[in-house]
Amino acid sequence: MTSRRTVLVTGGGSGIGRAAAQSLQSGGWQVVIAGRRLEALQETAHETDMQCLQADLNQEGAGAALVDLVVQQYGRLDAVVHCAGDVQFKAVAESSVEDLRGYMRVHVESALDMVSAGWGVLSEAGPGRVVVLSSLSAHDPFPRVGVYGMAKAALEGLVRAIESDGAGAIKAFCIAPGCVDTPLLWRLFNPEDLAGVSIAQPADIAAIVVDMVEGRCDEQAGKTQLFGAGAGSG
Repeated sequence: MTSRRTVLVTGGGSGIGRAAAQSLQSGGWQVVIAGRRLEALQETAHETDMQCLQADLNQEGAGAALVDLVVQQYGRLDAVVHCAGDVQFKAVAESSVEDLRGYMRVHVESALDMVSAGWGVLSEAGPGRVVVLSSLSAHDPFPRVGVYGMAKAALEGLVRAIESDGAGAIKAFCIAPGCVDTPLLWRLFNPEDLAGVSIAQPADIAAIVVDMVEGRCDEQAGKTQLFGAGAGSG
């Protein structure tokens, strides 16, 4: 069993997940990063002892399998930071129930899978901490991302449930950013689309994540911290 606090970060191959993983690594955490693209994970982990786990959280049971691997290797799990996700432009009138199910699988079901699988070991961490990335789209949807926002709203509900049932043994947190300078943002928008819109840097969000897992934001547990304004971000 490692003596270092251990965190599992999903979506660690780019954007907010990468920034959070690198910040936590610099702070002395044992970091395990997970995502679909192994090469991107390896770029995040460059010249560090981060462990890279290739996983597709669209697949049933993938979240629990990640937790099991972390616990088997390190003997502990102190925090989970869930940054993995995706979004496509699609108006409500063009959307289907299957679109919603896809968002729910990667954003919500995988989070529940990880937390329920790790409940015991997280509770032993005194307290364990769960941080998830929502989106301002859950509160004020940018056009054509409303169904994505529905899934993020459900994720925020999960945070409240974890905080309630955790009874102090597990602390849960949620950050809902607007526009963040990530590859996902620029896949959706051109620079002229966002002229005049405030765009945060991944490091801005990563700093909040670190404060949450380090215990400096416990008064915000069970709540959603809104950050910035503008279009939704993954």
